[in-house]
Amino acid sequence: MKSAKTVAKHIIEMEKGALDKYYAGDMTGYYDIWSHDDFSYFDT
Repeated sequence: MKSAKTVAKHIIEMEKGALDKYYAGDMTGYYDIWSHDDFSYFDT
């Protein structure tokens, strides 16, 4: 079982990768990490 710290580090790395793509003009960063089977998105 992975520790909470390891899981948090992995999530932060995924987020940073998505932001790096976004800042470079590539809008697919978040699409790549979102679940394609079970997904909900709310924008307020």
